[in-house]
Amino acid sequence: MENSFVLTFDFGTSGMKISLIDTSLHVVEVLKRDYNFTSPNTEWAQIDPCVFIQAITEAVRVLRERNLQQLSLVRGLILCTQWKGLIPVDEHGSALYDAILWLDKRAKPQADALNTILGSQVVTSADLIPKIVWLRENRSDIYEKTYKFLEINSFITCFATGNMAIHETGHYARSYIKEIQEQMEKSVQAAKIPVQKIPGIVRSNEIVGNLTQQAASILGLPVGLPVYGGLCDLSAVAIGSSAVNIGQSHLYFGTSGWLATVLPANEITRCKRFSLFINDSILRLDGLEAVGLGRKWALELLFSPQQLEDEAFIAMLDQSILENDSSTTKLLSVPLIFSENPPLPEDVFGAFWYVKASDAKRDYYHAVLEGLCFLIRVKLDNLQKEFGYCEDPLPISGGCTSNRGWLQMLADITQRHIRVIQDSQYVGAKGTAACLLCYDTSEASTLQENYIIYSPIAERSRRFDKKFKDFLKVYHMIIGNKGRSEQ
Repeated sequence: MENSFVLTFDFGTSGMKISLIDTSLHVVEVLKRDYNFTSPNTEWAQIDPCVFIQAITEAVRVLRERNLQQLSLVRGLILCTQWKGLIPVDEHGSALYDAILWLDKRAKPQADALNTILGSQVVTSADLIPKIVWLRENRSDIYEKTYKFLEINSFITCFATGNMAIHETGHYARSYIKEIQEQMEKSVQAAKIPVQKIPGIVRSNEIVGNLTQQAASILGLPVGLPVYGGLCDLSAVAIGSSAVNIGQSHLYFGTSGWLATVLPANEITRCKRFSLFINDSILRLDGLEAVGLGRKWALELLFSPQQLEDEAFIAMLDQSILENDSSTTKLLSVPLIFSENPPLPEDVFGAFWYVKASDAKRDYYHAVLEGLCFLIRVKLDNLQKEFGYCEDPLPISGGCTSNRGWLQMLADITQRHIRVIQDSQYVGAKGTAACLLCYDTSEASTLQENYIIYSPIAERSRRFDKKFKDFLKVYHMIIGNKGRSEQ
């Protein structure tokens, strides 16, 4: 439909973006609302689901105040949400407990118990099924009252339409792919979760329902607008990065981070971790618990609050990555500091190595960023060794791509060209809209119209290559023989 628009809602770990996008996949308007999760106990990460609705309401109100004529031409709403956030609801769709986020580790004992029953490493503490078991064992009052266990996307679409459904990329209990559906059914049965507490499944570009009178009055949007199934952030970023064909990879550099590669569904047996993608394919995942989060940890550990409030100081610190070449130093960091997902054991730890009294705080900061790049190289090398895929240039997006020094370091360490999508903060929104407007992704190549290439600097790459060998020695020592065999 010409002269029409799509509203996308992108819910990340630390904030939401609402984007108005036209049928040519150009972002007309975007607004962001930040929020924070809480950690009432060690390794917990949760947030009041009302925060998500409030973020939407405030953002739409601002769009209305701007008198955007395009709002009257919106053809539908579609969501992109962070992966694996659990929200139990009653029969009216009201939340009974805070959303337990992907970063939350409380369900590790339940995940371990399920894997013992299943006889293999099928689930982790991040998955929704162990989280449901945790609720049953620790908050039986909430569990018994729960009508359906939703994830973040289905909670918001339920608020908008009154209907409860899982989208195909949610990777939660249901799949259109037969082999994966069978695997998920085994997990649900092992966990002894009643199937009636799990919603049905819809395609990402399928209409879940229409905007109800109540939701429309809260949001200030027309009653009856179609609301679509939507995507998880992994899939949306893959589409927005134009990495949609078998063998194509993309790298995400945000609060969290990942390397994801599109594979046919029959390759699941060769993947330690994967996510469901559209068109009945999968994304092989080589994830990091922290990229921007690791950088934030280093900044807060090393520098004062006053320094961190000074934008000029942060800019100088990041510029120093280019001016002070860390490839010439010995100091190493293995920043496995937020626990990890398979194939790494969850109880690994981080380390600094070759520490000297002459090392400055800046050197430790550089070492953490360098260590994250080394971890990405490990994942890229493994991907090439196991599947033969070597994406070059490698598309990258996410909030941390504004750090030019870090990106040059990444190119030097990985020895690949890094293709940075300009305005990459929109990559998830554009991928989400593309899913609705061209579901088969045949037009996804139009999404990367502008980009910047970072090329490896040969001399630095040679020095980093030697340093990488030292990094691997420390890395394998930390994760042990089990980690080495699985890597």
